[in-house]
Amino acid sequence: MANGLRLSLMEQLRISQRDIEARQALFHLSASDCDLLAGSKDIIVRNLDAIVDRFYQEQTENREVALLIGDRETLFRLKQAQRHYIVDLFSGVYDASYVNSRLRVGKVHKRIGVTPMLYMAAVHSLIALLNEYLERGIPDRALLQATRRSLLKLMMFDVELIFETYIASMMSEVESARQEVEIYADGLAEEVAERTRQLEELSKRDALTGLYNQRAFFDALRLAIATAERSHTPLSVAYMDLNGFKPVNDRHGHVKGDEVLQKVAQLIAASFREGDVVARYGGDEFCAIMPNASTDEARSACERLVTVADREDLCGVTIAVGISELTPGSLISLEDLLCNADKAMYQAKEKSHQTPTIRGLPSSQIQCAS
Repeated sequence: MANGLRLSLMEQLRISQRDIEARQALFHLSASDCDLLAGSKDIIVRNLDAIVDRFYQEQTENREVALLIGDRETLFRLKQAQRHYIVDLFSGVYDASYVNSRLRVGKVHKRIGVTPMLYMAAVHSLIALLNEYLERGIPDRALLQATRRSLLKLMMFDVELIFETYIASMMSEVESARQEVEIYADGLAEEVAERTRQLEELSKRDALTGLYNQRAFFDALRLAIATAERSHTPLSVAYMDLNGFKPVNDRHGHVKGDEVLQKVAQLIAASFREGDVVARYGGDEFCAIMPNASTDEARSACERLVTVADREDLCGVTIAVGISELTPGSLISLEDLLCNADKAMYQAKEKSHQTPTIRGLPSSQIQCAS
């Protein structure tokens, strides 16, 4: 029992990342479905309070449900949890964190006595409500139908996870007999997962600089945005471009240019925090994702970078930086977040061209999005 308390529900139920992907494939929940749901998020968020209020008004009309809820304080907590869940439904990211949250709901429902019949009735009501508001907000009928289908796939994926907890509770008495075999299987699975992780890590890296490549950057940014929205923490993105890089290639050749890019990549990797994600976006452009960092914190890291780069022999190359921030509750899209940083970077380039950089004063090379 003590060992079980140290494990997440996913770990207790032996659900791996590969299992999650297999289950999503079983329900035909694809990347395009995730994009459709994420694209409808603003519609749902604008109507979130109305959806939750109507949902619980319908639920509490059932005497059995009303008795399970019991009091106003419990109802308030349930409404708050439902708000978070509905926002998560339209996050577009359904990873291990999402799966764990659904498994916890199943465990709570089992504990307080919510029957499968009551749960399925609630799911039916929620789907109907969400479809109603989607219909109001999506005038394109084809897009509306596609979004509804995506929502149904995800809800069925969720239902399967909920009932996974029910089944696990009924089968708990046989766990001890399986533990010895599962320990061996877990060790083998971890070894295979580690080898797979190493191969996946190589595929995410830029061959020249060793930083993450553009594909890995976008994967990390999508996850970072979903995590920031779920945890209500800030997120900053820095977009970096090299001033004067083209003349290096023209005068000294591409070998020298590659050396400059590698040196800049080393400086970037050393200037940001251990938990930040730094990537070569393409050519002489670089990006950094800074979870749980405000604009001021991101600017401090970028000033360190620009100051250190100014002291290095980079053949006259300097770094222009644009910073944008996702603040809690802002609901800005990935594209807008990156676009804002890109625009700020071009403003920094223009500013640095108008006012030549003075050593020790890197601020002219850094611009924050307004």
